[in-house]
Amino acid sequence: MRQQVVKIRELLKENDIDVALVNSPENIYYLSGLTPNQLTVSRNPNFAGLIIKDHSDKLILTTMDYENDTFENLNDEMVLDSYTTWVGLKNKEEIEKKLEPSYDFKSSLDIIQDHLSEYEDKGKYNLGIELDFITATYIEEIKKRFPHANLINISDLFIKARSVKTAEEVQIFRNMVEVQDKALLEMSKHVKVGVKEKDLLDVYKSSIFEDGRFLPSGWTMIGFGENSSRLSRPTDKVLENNHSIRFDGGVNADFDFYTTDFSRSWLMPDADPLLVEIKDILYQAQQNMIKSIKVGMKFSDLFNLGFNQVRESIPNYTRGHLGHSISLGPQTAEYPVINKDNHDTIKENMILCVEVPLYISGFGGFNIEDMILVTKDGAEVLSHRSPHYLEFEKRK
Repeated sequence: MRQQVVKIRELLKENDIDVALVNSPENIYYLSGLTPNQLTVSRNPNFAGLIIKDHSDKLILTTMDYENDTFENLNDEMVLDSYTTWVGLKNKEEIEKKLEPSYDFKSSLDIIQDHLSEYEDKGKYNLGIELDFITATYIEEIKKRFPHANLINISDLFIKARSVKTAEEVQIFRNMVEVQDKALLEMSKHVKVGVKEKDLLDVYKSSIFEDGRFLPSGWTMIGFGENSSRLSRPTDKVLENNHSIRFDGGVNADFDFYTTDFSRSWLMPDADPLLVEIKDILYQAQQNMIKSIKVGMKFSDLFNLGFNQVRESIPNYTRGHLGHSISLGPQTAEYPVINKDNHDTIKENMILCVEVPLYISGFGGFNIEDMILVTKDGAEVLSHRSPHYLEFEKRK
């Protein structure tokens, strides 16, 4: 059985959940390794669902008949129960013999209702559902079809399970970070006066497309000068000799959902001395955080370590968090978050994005960020190939 399934089953049992319905494409993939296409494209829960029963080792996937052949590699732990759709799928015999079509269309929820009837017949039961994903109309339909169900939100259970990576997931992240890191290294070689923000980002994207394994994240950004202090799409702004440069972005695994997130901030040779000083402060704090990571450490302690170090030099520094976990998109930042209020502990095989940013409106901005793997002995920096400092940068 997939380790992901084992972890979720244990969490469902701990929370007294009799049966669970999973509708988000990323969590269906997390459990099954399968991606319902139409659900993923539309993010409409009516298109697919995965059922986890408390008394059966088999997961039940309901999706449209048009996808049956896509899932022909189902293993013994999965059952496919598809529904007929408006696509009008036919087999060869039906076409040759001009057989009368069946108009007995069933929806995904009809199939789910069939599989949950055993629970409804017994009376009250706990039904786990992803309330953070499904729509208001879908939840109303769930309540109507399953009147005996006590609905329990399981969205946070998936986040908890996803925070500690399996060996297979660790290797996926190694591969993804390598692709992004090499793209950033290549981009760094093209930093020169006169280049445009869009041109540098094109270098980054071209490197990723050339590798061919992953895709650039659509939210990836780069900004020069005052643009480095704000959220902005890359523009035709031209790099000048006194600019700060901030890159923030990642790559994603498309329908496999995994994603990355780390940043680089560079300074041109004539950058304001204050920017030079600030970058060194942020970088040293971030590096100290990474060196201090160990299994069993509280996230709040890790935050305080980096935050207080910056505050020693910049007394009015403010920041809500200094990093986060990451797993499957579409979101990047995921719990556990490195902040002052999170007293949970760091665990082996977590992958964290450790960041120490500072943005000065109209002047310049930084985000010093790396992706790290928590090991039994500390932290391994996965994003070690691209530089935090360019050769021509001044340092305090």
